[in-house]
Amino acid sequence: MTAAAATTQKKARAGLSNKARELMEEINQDAGKHNIWVRTQANAPAQRPWFSETGGEGSGQLASGRVAANQMKTMPHLWRWNEFSPYLHRISEIARKAEVSPIEFADRQSILLLNPGLNGRLQVTNTIRCAISIYNPGDVAPVHLHSPNASRTILSDKGGYTVVEGERCDASRGDLILTPNGTWHDHGNDSAEPVIWIDMLDWPLMEFLDAAWVDHDMPGAQGNAPVQPTTHRDGYSRKLYGRGGMMPTFVSHQIGVAAAPRRSFTTAGPTCTRPCTPCATRRAIPTRASRSISSTR
Repeated sequence: MTAAAATTQKKARAGLSNKARELMEEINQDAGKHNIWVRTQANAPAQRPWFSETGGEGSGQLASGRVAANQMKTMPHLWRWNEFSPYLHRISEIARKAEVSPIEFADRQSILLLNPGLNGRLQVTNTIRCAISIYNPGDVAPVHLHSPNASRTILSDKGGYTVVEGERCDASRGDLILTPNGTWHDHGNDSAEPVIWIDMLDWPLMEFLDAAWVDHDMPGAQGNAPVQPTTHRDGYSRKLYGRGGMMPTFVSHQIGVAAAPRRSFTTAGPTCTRPCTPCATRRAIPTRASRSISSTR
């Protein structure tokens, strides 16, 4: 085949391809009502630099169309303190004068950082949510627990406090407080100045797994803004785990929803009232009724 003939054939195939795409897109106009999509695009990376290109024309461009709908990638971005901190102080002033605290209708007084590559999603990465929170003197976030893990990094000189499963953690600038998933926690500000911290949660990951949930109804919560009783003062965990070595055996190391683990396995065969050799040697198999695995600290 001559070069001219090959070029002519290529143009003809391109014309047929475009016609086929148009016809299939027409099908999609009707197919959408059945929640289906007739494929009219090949797979393509959402951001070329993540795959083959490292610069030049096309660098950083997003793929388009239906295939790219779930291919959004995070982009490098710098959030500057002098740009977003004024919003924190405006929130603080609004909350100070409000008859109904923003905590009551929005759960928090915070701004969320949005990655410009994720099209407005409340995420800084595909798996992490980040918020900058401010609490006025006397503010309290009621006790709650949730399936995402969370951390709190203190930015102000005084950082208020967080109570995790009855243990009070007083904080100051640079401190990191962890609230593992499934642990009751509340926090607030008992100092004379507003406090500011960074909240980091793997909330988007839990949402992707369809496992994100929150519970605000702690049994035994106290006060008008429900908080948990403080059973351990600040420094309790530091005394238990502050040095290397074996974990103490005189306390339980399971907290939150892991404090009462569910049985995940059972022995095959009949049960007996006392342990016996046949039951002890049978292979353990998962049960259908109880498939949850409890987490530990």
